[in-house]
Amino acid sequence: MSPEHRSSDGFRLRWWKLTRDRRIRRYYKVHRVIKISLGTGDHTRSGWLNTDYEPLNKEIVFVDVTKRFPFPEQSVDYFHTEHMIEHVPLSSAQFFMNECYRTLKPGGKIRIATPDIMKLARLLLDPDDAEVADYGRCSNFRQPLNRLRPSPPAWSSTTTCETGVTNLSTTKRL
Repeated sequence: MSPEHRSSDGFRLRWWKLTRDRRIRRYYKVHRVIKISLGTGDHTRSGWLNTDYEPLNKEIVFVDVTKRFPFPEQSVDYFHTEHMIEHVPLSSAQFFMNECYRTLKPGGKIRIATPDIMKLARLLLDPDDAEVADYGRCSNFRQPLNRLRPSPPAWSSTTTCETGVTNLSTTKRL
C-alpha cells in the first residue's frame, strides 16, 4: 500500500470518527423510534441510522462493532444487521451481542441475518442440489468457507445466555 493511500485512509477514519457523534445526536433528535443498521455496506435503509466500519458515502456513520457502541444505554429500539456477524471472531460476536443488549431499550429487538453454514457447505459438495441451486445463482458468495462462522443457533445460545438476551428465534430462508 502506498504512503499516499495509507494517509488518505487515516484521514478518512479520523473524519468519520470526528463527525460521528454529531451525526448520531442529530439522528436521535429527529427520530422518536431509534433504528440502527449495523454493517450497512451499500444497502442503506430509509429512516434508519446506517452504520459501517467503512462508510461508502456521507449518509453512513462509522461504527466498529468490535468496540463500545457510541449509543447511550437503553436508547435503541431496533438493531438490524445482515451478513456482517460471520466476518468477526466469536469473541467479537459475543462483545457485539453485549453492546446490543446494553444499548437496547427494554423490549427492544435485534435482527441478525447470517448465511446458513450448512447450505453453503452443500453448495460446495453438491452444487446441483435443487434446494441450494437458486441460492448459488443469486448470492454474491465469494469467500472461502473457512472464513465463515456457524450461524445461529450454534453460537447464539452461549452468547445470548451471557448477555441476557431472551426470546431468540431462528428463521430459515433460502
